[in-house]
Amino acid sequence: MIPLNKHLSELAAVISETDDCVLWISVYEWLHIASSIESVSLDTIKNNRSFGWCRDSDEYDLTRDELLNSFVQKLTVFNFVWGALESAIDIVKPPKHPEKDKRGKISNTCYLIGKIFNTDSQISGLKEEAIAFKEISNKCFGFGFERVQGRISKIQDYGESGVGLYAVYELRNLFAHGSMSFP
Repeated sequence: MIPLNKHLSELAAVISETDDCVLWISVYEWLHIASSIESVSLDTIKNNRSFGWCRDSDEYDLTRDELLNSFVQKLTVFNFVWGALESAIDIVKPPKHPEKDKRGKISNTCYLIGKIFNTDSQISGLKEEAIAFKEISNKCFGFGFERVQGRISKIQDYGESGVGLYAVYELRNLFAHGSMSFP
């Protein structure tokens, strides 16, 4: 597997070389930025007034600081990739979900993906990744993960190929609206 930033860079390059590159420029820009992120820096220790009082607590805080640095960098890349996805959806304009109560930008897209990539023509490795996502999210605690799990089970509405994006959308919304806890 190639690194994510290399994959994103290649995808951006393909978009920039299409005949419709002007139409797809916003997608290119989001992907180009996502592929170019090298680091995001934060220092949770500098504002920690209790740091230095207890060695065990300090070790925990230092380890959590490392974890948060990695997490925030990955979340930043994810947010730019998500921006590219939303820009692409605006260009593609997927047909509306046949059920009115399930219509929406992402829901329509998930439905389209589920229809195009059914069990006979599924994207290579997608099923395995969806299963892995389900297992990992099952181990997470906190508000919202039951909602993510609920979305993963909507195979009848979005097909095996569409439920992954449908569940990630819920997870993304939980972070975007401040409803998730940080590790």
